[in-house]
Amino acid sequence: MARRSALGELGPINRPDPLRERDLIIGEYQNLGSEARLIHRYDMGVQSSTFLAGVRYYQGYTHNRQGDASANSDPDFSFLQPRDLEKSDYEFPSRNVAFFAENLFNISPRFSITPGIRLEYIRTSSEGYFKNRVFSGNQVIFEQRFEDAKVNERSFALLGLGASYKVSKEIESYANFSQNYRAINFSDIAVVNPNLEIDSLLTDENGFNIDLGFRGNLLKNRIRFDFSAFYLRYQDRIGTGEKEVVQFFGDVPVTTTVAFRTNIGNARILGLEAFAEADLWKLVFGEGSEASLNLFTNFSFLQGKYLSGQSAFIGKQVELIPPFSLKSGLSFYYRRWRASYQFTYVYEHYSDATNAVQVADATRGLIPSYQVMDASLSYQWNRWGLQIGANNLTNAAYFTRRATGYPGPGIIPAEGRRVYAGVRVKL
Repeated sequence: MARRSALGELGPINRPDPLRERDLIIGEYQNLGSEARLIHRYDMGVQSSTFLAGVRYYQGYTHNRQGDASANSDPDFSFLQPRDLEKSDYEFPSRNVAFFAENLFNISPRFSITPGIRLEYIRTSSEGYFKNRVFSGNQVIFEQRFEDAKVNERSFALLGLGASYKVSKEIESYANFSQNYRAINFSDIAVVNPNLEIDSLLTDENGFNIDLGFRGNLLKNRIRFDFSAFYLRYQDRIGTGEKEVVQFFGDVPVTTTVAFRTNIGNARILGLEAFAEADLWKLVFGEGSEASLNLFTNFSFLQGKYLSGQSAFIGKQVELIPPFSLKSGLSFYYRRWRASYQFTYVYEHYSDATNAVQVADATRGLIPSYQVMDASLSYQWNRWGLQIGANNLTNAAYFTRRATGYPGPGIIPAEGRRVYAGVRVKL
């Protein structure tokens, strides 16, 4: 059970604050879920196999209300007209039942396959109202209320197949195929937001994923690695485009462009991902050394593109996919001392399917490349421990997302340099 309240001005950030009543959204959530699994190990010939089956039940309820709050600047989370809200009032009950099963077949000491299936039932519904209001001189000159009730039920099966082959005792190759599905909820389209319009005909998306790779441990686990390549396909991918709308600023109607969330089209993502870690100290000085110096690197190359769908987006890059990202670091251990350093780099990428570089309200546009460094040092003595560190060591100014609503609209800046210290005791 949870509750969340968001209060502020949702208007575009490149327009003066109208200084009228603020926008208040209150969400109340009551969710219940349970998942049970059964694992059975058995012999099939000379090889052992494993069967897994399970069932999942989830029942959710969301009550989402949006209306006017006071025009003051204090944190007053109360509606002015709680019995007749100015924006919307919706209830969203939902239910999900799933059954899944998979079996690991060890065909030989080196080769195994794992087929799997998942059966899903999803029911989402909504009941409530929303209002269409037109302002003039900060006064409402037109208001229309729309009652709304919808039910969407769907059932489907998702299949998957995995295979693994041990090239040697230290190295294993693998391949996997799995179908995927993303269901929308009516709660996704219920918020009244001048920075974002959502397609009323928004539909679920589906697709599949194929990956190939190999992983292993070398030199008595002093070197670990995992390299993989994948192909991810989306059908009717949900993304953010743009749409022209007429908005009133005072008495003046202005045609402006806002973000538009819809089924952009079919897309594919190609990727290479790699992870490697080595204990450099033990590689040089041997396993008996008291010290350890671990170097790790994790990087990815990704390319996402829309292949079909709306003509304006064909050939565009899929949003929120950095073409290159790197995370690397060092950790040093010696007796009671431990030190670590981590470096992260993410290449520039787009935040919407139009591949806009910059828009006036900053809700869409390029997310520039950024790099961040973190460091920490700790000392352990008997039951006592001391730790100091710094996140964003160089105080880099960057952001990782843009928002059309709270806590925006606009870019959401990341935290600056943060230094911390702590004492730990084991009782």
